[in-house]
Amino acid sequence: MNSYLINEYPLQVLPSLCKKVGISEAIFIQELHYWLLASEQERNGKKWVCKTYEELQETLEIFSLSTIKRIVKSLSDKQLLIIDNFNEMKMDKTNWYSINYVKLGQLYEC
Repeated sequence: MNSYLINEYPLQVLPSLCKKVGISEAIFIQELHYWLLASEQERNGKKWVCKTYEELQETLEIFSLSTIKRIVKSLSDKQLLIIDNFNEMKMDKTNWYSINYVKLGQLYEC
């Protein structure tokens, strides 16, 4: 077997989600879903992931920092990504992310 095929952690994405929100956005939201499954951070009845843009880019290294910011804005504008700040220090502007699963489900009802 060729060592260049599946020799590292693969990204998973649903083709139907790509059609609805775009490839980059679908990859991001799928990864966020994976992180949320393992998250122990719960606020307001939702699980959250707290990451800086730089941390997101390190994890999703196929995207540049500017692309990560564009993806976050795109998903936020579509109301699929919920962004909040639960940091104890007011000066800490690190975003907390969750998925709007209700809105995501509505995409598939159409």
